[in-house]
Amino acid sequence: MDTTNLQDDNQIAMRIVELCRDSDEGVPHDILSRSIQATEQKAIEILNQLIRGGHITVKTNADGPIYNYQDPDRIKRFQGLDRDHMDIYELIKQADTNGLSKNDIKNKSGKNPTVLNTVLKNLQKRNIIKSEKSINQKNRNVWILSELEPSVAVRGNIFYKKGEFNQEFVDAIYDKIYQYIVSMSEKQDCVTKREISHFLRSTDFASADLKDEDISRIIDVLVFDDKIEEIHGQKYKACDWNEAIIPSVLTQTPCGTCPVFMECREGSIISPEKCIYFLQW
Repeated sequence: MDTTNLQDDNQIAMRIVELCRDSDEGVPHDILSRSIQATEQKAIEILNQLIRGGHITVKTNADGPIYNYQDPDRIKRFQGLDRDHMDIYELIKQADTNGLSKNDIKNKSGKNPTVLNTVLKNLQKRNIIKSEKSINQKNRNVWILSELEPSVAVRGNIFYKKGEFNQEFVDAIYDKIYQYIVSMSEKQDCVTKREISHFLRSTDFASADLKDEDISRIIDVLVFDDKIEEIHGQKYKACDWNEAIIPSVLTQTPCGTCPVFMECREGSIISPEKCIYFLQW
């Protein structure tokens, strides 16, 4: 290699960091070496400086070393953490968006409660992890990484707010859809799910991030409640009460008209033993 064209150390270091930052999978040593203008000895020297400085990390597989970018903010947040902290961090990281309860972390890590409480408090203080209320774990929170959003299994769908079922919100959507279908039925028009979705997104609910499956659930409840009927394949109109309607066994039970039937399970926040509809039935 013509040494007169070699870049200076700072330029080489900046190029290495740039290559690592642009690759989510990491940069293999041979590709990195071909991408910079430096002797092998100089490249290894600068790589070691970057690793010691925490700018990049290195791991080895069957093909040799692979280099990954290290976020400076992450370096600052993780600086000085001991093995206990990193062990618990890795467990929570592996749980991804589903998170782990404190009891799960205790069982998986084997840490005593005093150490565990201290570690969780420190990691939360450094904004590495956060606590989220789970709809599936009665009176319990789960821990997930701060940069992640909890899964639907943890936070619930649009019908939940801060881990609690938002009955007022569900009722408001229910009434809005019903009023729209009634108004269209008076014009002798049937409406499709697509038209109902389009209507809702043109109202005050436009900012609610309603998904098609959420709207479908409310429509299904309206059908079960005999408020509307489905005709001609996914077209809807308001029920004509001049016609005899014989309710089915399913629609006469709370479960048959429940908008969160799929989330209902024993021991959960939404559960048969807590069902307010059973008390009214």
